[in-house]
Amino acid sequence: MGNLTSCSCINQERLKEDQIITAAAKSDSAIGISYQKYESNMIPEIKEIYIKYLNGKGNSIRNIQIIDRGLGEIGCMLLSLIIPELPNLEELNLVSNQIGTSGAIKLSSELAKLDNLCILIIAYNHIGDDGIMAMSSAIPFLKNLKLISFEGNEITNEGAKNITNNLKEMEHLKIFNIKNNEITGRGMKKIAEALSDISTLEEFYFDIDEIRSKDLDIIEEILLGVSLNTHKEI
Repeated sequence: MGNLTSCSCINQERLKEDQIITAAAKSDSAIGISYQKYESNMIPEIKEIYIKYLNGKGNSIRNIQIIDRGLGEIGCMLLSLIIPELPNLEELNLVSNQIGTSGAIKLSSELAKLDNLCILIIAYNHIGDDGIMAMSSAIPFLKNLKLISFEGNEITNEGAKNITNNLKEMEHLKIFNIKNNEITGRGMKKIAEALSDISTLEEFYFDIDEIRSKDLDIIEEILLGVSLNTHKEI
């Protein structure tokens, strides 16, 4: 009897959730319309986020982690649509999702609205210099960031300029990762100079393969007291 009652309660709860989702999806809100239109093509991670939001649980979402999913244009659009509605989001971790430059630009326009974001990882997504320019423009608005990783994104010295222009705004940054890109010693020194203004910085991840020992010495001097992780992975 107890099991039957338990099953009945579970079924009622599921029915209630289904009804909420159906009603919300049929609403004229952008998120409801998008869910209705793309639900069958959503990757599980994004679908779960939409369902929670449509059930009134958007405030409970603190972490988004999507790895090796190949988001594509539609996936980036759906993600950029929902993240501004998640006021308590603390971590956005996107690794190897083929975001590309266009995806980075689309996401960056909404990133600035994530006031509580502490961890931003956009790694191995081929965003390039134009993508990092867009992403960097959102950084000054993310005052609570403690960890930033742009590892493996085909960023050159040109893209590094955009990074340096905005890093100085960080007030709580502890870890910055720019490994596996195409930044030379000249560009890396510029980044180090920008990071030197951040009193909270503890670790800086970068490559030394293309950096002369003289430039490395300069970087070490600029970031005296900061751990330079030139070989470890993050």
